[in-house]
Amino acid sequence: MFCAISVTVLYIIGIFYLSIENALPPGLFLLGLIIILVAFIISIFVAVLKALLIKVVETKNENDFTI
Repeated sequence: MFCAISVTVLYIIGIFYLSIENALPPGLFLLGLIIILVAFIISIFVAVLKALLIKVVETKNENDFTI
């Protein structure tokens, strides 16, 4: 999760820097935007899976103690 967030932040910084320097071609901007969106979606997906896994483990532990 943190890797996807760090990739997103690094690409945002890179796109921001290139746009300030007026060295950002449209193709590179679109490619960077796609990478940012994919990394962001992956980080959200991982966070949801982590929450679900924690919930499943808690439920399993509760069921282990019942007869």
